Order: sequence, then structure tokens, then C-alpha cells
Amino acid sequence: MKLFHLLIVFGWLSYIKIIAQLDALALQCRVHLIAAGHLLDVENMNGNSLSGICTNICAFMRSQGFDAAERESHYRI
Repeated sequence: MKLFHLLIVFGWLSYIKIIAQLDALALQCRVHLIAAGHLLDVENMNGNSLSGICTNICAFMRSQGFDAAERESHYRI
């Protein structure tokens, strides 16, 4: 029973750590988009601004070490 309890505790700690890392990454991305001159006002967006935002999100993700999955392993997690 103690082992089961420890697994739950460590599992949740890992989950919380991952969520915190993703939140920090999202904030950094937002700062990157604003610095690039994007207005993040959903009500006033059009296709052109949305396209630019998407392009800059991809650029930000690449700058953080993310890239497209390799063809053979894109489905593996």
C-alpha cells in the first residue's frame, strides 16, 4: 500500500511540474508574440493577423527546441 501511495504522490508531482513548465512556456510565447507586434485581441483578429500569429508561434516553439516529428516516429509518444 505504501508503494501505491508513493506512486500516486510522485505521479501527481510530475503532473504538476509538467503543467507549471507548460504554463511558463505559454507565458514566454505570449511575450514573444507581443514583442513581435501582434495584438492578441481575439475579437479584432482577421485571417492575416491569425496567420502571422501562427507562424510566430511555430518560430517560438522551434526556438525552444521543438521541431516537426520525424516521419517514422511521429505517432510514438
